[in-house]
Amino acid sequence: MRPLAVVCDFDGTATVDDLADALSIAHLGRARWAAANDAFQAGAFPFEELLRRIFEPIAASREEIAAFARAHARFRPGFERLLAACRARGVRFVLASGGLDVYLEPALALLPPALVEGLEVRANHAEPVPGGLALSF
Repeated sequence: MRPLAVVCDFDGTATVDDLADALSIAHLGRARWAAANDAFQAGAFPFEELLRRIFEPIAASREEIAAFARAHARFRPGFERLLAACRARGVRFVLASGGLDVYLEPALALLPPALVEGLEVRANHAEPVPGGLALSF
């Protein structure tokens, strides 16, 4: 028998709202975010380019982004129970996100440490640099 794993998305799945969109809208404005999102939805460019357009211009420190994440992240009802059930049964839990570690990790810090310890997280990386965020995928 193969070992089981639960793979869960973050933005809008583990969380009630899409924290990535909220962060981008807060820093770039709804019109700029919507223009990039609409072009992506129309097939004008791939997802990686969408992330570049909505995140690279964000000129905020790691701490500013973390504070935003802690203030706005709301985990979906039942998410903590799901983590606890997987841990109790020895089921691997992978949080897989197309979003960025720079906001995801501070949001996870809102959960009980016993649930987050050892949690496998797969996300894109963002590093604050002068004038914006440098992304790596």
